[in-house]
Amino acid sequence: MKNSIKFLLFILLLILPLNTFAISNDYKDVVYDVTGYDIDDDKVTLYLFHGAECPHCNAEIKWFNTIKDKYKDVDFVYYEVWHNKENSDYLDMLFNKLHVKSNRIPFTVIGDEYFVGFSDSVKEEIENCLKDYLEINENENTNMNIPILNKIDPKNVSIGLVAIILGFVDGFNPCAMWILLFLINMLLHLEDKKKRIIL
Repeated sequence: MKNSIKFLLFILLLILPLNTFAISNDYKDVVYDVTGYDIDDDKVTLYLFHGAECPHCNAEIKWFNTIKDKYKDVDFVYYEVWHNKENSDYLDMLFNKLHVKSNRIPFTVIGDEYFVGFSDSVKEEIENCLKDYLEINENENTNMNIPILNKIDPKNVSIGLVAIILGFVDGFNPCAMWILLFLINMLLHLEDKKKRIIL
């Protein structure tokens, strides 16, 4: 009974997809030390310090809403600083910690990198920063065509399951089959026991 349970657990481990999301080792959340925000270890946290009536801040928030689905492993956190004294103090502490000479908003922080203001170039810098921390390579097409599973993204499939299927398919290699049949045929006709063992 114990052996069958162990075997079932082993099979489950093989077929479960592995979580392939990886945050870069360079990622270090500097805002957490200031605000104490309850961060998710499996996500990159993007902090936006903004003013309620600031048009650039509102434009950046709207843009974030359009890219949220693209970056599901990013936690978007907003701190309003014009009407909230505590958030304003957090921003001042961050300016000191990061040695920022400007006190403009919107002020965006990802890891230990920050972006002041909002424009097309800042958009590009923010996205590049997110891709670096999430280790995303847009040019990399990882889809593979595997027998039985058809077209898959290996990042979302269990390595064990793929290994079993590929091993099973490779077991029917015609060249290997003919060599095996040839060797068996030779063994059957050998009468010398010593030569049979050597072969």
